[in-house]
Amino acid sequence: QDAIDGIVARVPGAARHVQDIYPLGPLQEGILFHHLMARDADTYVLPSLLGFSRRPALDRFIATLNVVIARHDVLRTAVMWEGLDEPVQVVHRQVSLPVTICDAARGDAVEQLKALAAAPEYRIDVRKAPLLRAVIAQDPENERWLLLLLTHHLIVDHATLVGIVPFDEPAEIGAVVGGIDERVKLGLGLDGEHRLRERVALDRF
Repeated sequence: QDAIDGIVARVPGAARHVQDIYPLGPLQEGILFHHLMARDADTYVLPSLLGFSRRPALDRFIATLNVVIARHDVLRTAVMWEGLDEPVQVVHRQVSLPVTICDAARGDAVEQLKALAAAPEYRIDVRKAPLLRAVIAQDPENERWLLLLLTHHLIVDHATLVGIVPFDEPAEIGAVVGGIDERVKLGLGLDGEHRLRERVALDRF
């Protein structure tokens, strides 16, 4: 009971904001170990880059993503281990996607966001739900808005992410929004190659 009380005390809003507490699975334990060992770059962060023709479309997407987060326990989960015999995942009752605005008025907005994905200051603190982060930037040269979505592999693998965000197939967000015709595709390879194809889709880099 003392351990549970200690966990609950660390959650903003305490007991009324804690929905459930679970042990980590074996795969999650391995990911957490490597996360803690990596002081700077976190190889278990999945970055996705989305393009929007207008800012209102971006804002609607973020609002819809918050609806999806509210639907799924895993997207409202944090991981705690300090002072505990074993790490646990804590499901919060309510969280919102943290959004940061990046000033990319000069230079290549895509390259700037790609650099941010690996920057230590954008490292996800897995003790704080949700284990997702969003960075938005205007891309004046291409007359669009960009959204860098960072998700941690502790809660979401690529297959799950595809089920939430509409990559090449309509997914949950696409269904909630009622269409993804205000987005463009940004193909960003891990080798740094970059291409833009105007298309109703998006891709992971």
